[in-house]
Amino acid sequence: MSLYSQRRLTEDDLFGKSAWELDVMRNEPFARHGYRFKRADLRNHFSQFSWYEPDTSSQSRVAQRLSPTEQYNAEVIRKYQQQSGTVSRHLEE
Repeated sequence: MSLYSQRRLTEDDLFGKSAWELDVMRNEPFARHGYRFKRADLRNHFSQFSWYEPDTSSQSRVAQRLSPTEQYNAEVIRKYQQQSGTVSRHLEE
């Protein structure tokens, strides 16, 4: 289980991270819950981990599997990316 699933993230956790690092952080819970990414870079990144077992392309199905902490963190990261200008050109979630 990752840090992002265990506690709520703060801006201090996000500060100084690249757009790519933030994309990975935001999408890791989705990967852990079996999301099959459309973005090749995310799919390739998470495929290197033995725990990644994609079983659905349905974002809504995977979103239902997220814990409240994971949902909160994904939203905090998304908002931080928008406010800081580190939004990926190709958002997955």
